Amino acid sequence: MTTTLMAGILVKDHDAAVEWYGRALGRPADTVPMPGYCAEWIIGEGAMIQVVHDPERGGRSSVSLVVPSIDEHIAALREAGIDTPERTTVPGFIHYVTVADPEGNQFTLVESLTGS
Repeated sequence: MTTTLMAGILVKDHDAAVEWYGRALGRPADTVPMPGYCAEWIIGEGAMIQVVHDPERGGRSSVSLVVPSIDEHIAALREAGIDTPERTTVPGFIHYVTVADPEGNQFTLVESLTGS
């Protein structure tokens, strides 16, 4: 039985990506098991994001995080200097916003409107 989800974001410039995701997630990486290659943020029980150096495939990843308040997270992204569009709403279902990191990876925040 799987107990942990590790979502990988593949990047060409590891150091720049670690800095950007530190701003986007509001804190530095929780662990750096392989300096210059892999940094990890624990985002919940049994869930983490890894920024992984992969020059050949970097810039083609997509990660979505469910958050309790999208408006608070949008404000935090903007305060961190990350260009963030207005949120989109799927009535009765979700609010979401997608930003691109400097390499083009998609980073989407989602707020459920259904309570799940």
